[in-house]
Amino acid sequence: MEKKMPDRGATRVVIVGGGTAGWMTATALSSIYPQAQVSVHLIESEQIGSIGVGEATIPEIALFNDLVGIDEKEFLRATGGTFKLGIEFTDWGELGQSYMHPFGKFGTQLDALQFYHHWQRLFLANGDTDISDYSICMQAAKAGKFAKPSSNPKSPLAGISYAYHFDAIKYAQLLQKYAVKRGVKHTEGLVEKVTLRKRDGYIESITLKNEQHIVGDGV
Repeated sequence: MEKKMPDRGATRVVIVGGGTAGWMTATALSSIYPQAQVSVHLIESEQIGSIGVGEATIPEIALFNDLVGIDEKEFLRATGGTFKLGIEFTDWGELGQSYMHPFGKFGTQLDALQFYHHWQRLFLANGDTDISDYSICMQAAKAGKFAKPSSNPKSPLAGISYAYHFDAIKYAQLLQKYAVKRGVKHTEGLVEKVTLRKRDGYIESITLKNEQHIVGDGV
């Protein structure tokens, strides 16, 4: 299958699979490209369903939501979400031992030097210092506290960074609402056949169990 407009790349994108991954892709594409320029078609099957219920994320998820225009309050309400300041790994080194990776910055810049230069000097001097003591996200999480980052660069709260924990299935449903509203076509069905282009193995089209044939520039 030859592309109609090779200078503009794919103009018909087919996404096989829904869930958070599929609908994040569809929502992102429909947010970046006008429907008249790139058509997006997502295929998913209720018989397969989504894997998992809870979703643990890193701070970039907030950047994604902002990119596609999802309001944070609406997102939290729709997904039953909550804020998180880091990720704790239980039984990390051995049974009973845990490690927490906090988000955000460690310490603050002093003079012309970055914080870690001062901390390394302190560590080499006595070796009895834990860098997590200088993480506001770590200390807030231990205390069960939370605050949004401050816009004042001199405030300790400026070093806060956060992510979310939420219901992944509900998030996919929210993304679907946004994507379909922006023109993404949604089809429910099982893929029965994948047709490859002979000369390079590129996916040319898919055929669903109901014999519906779907062609795209990117599958």
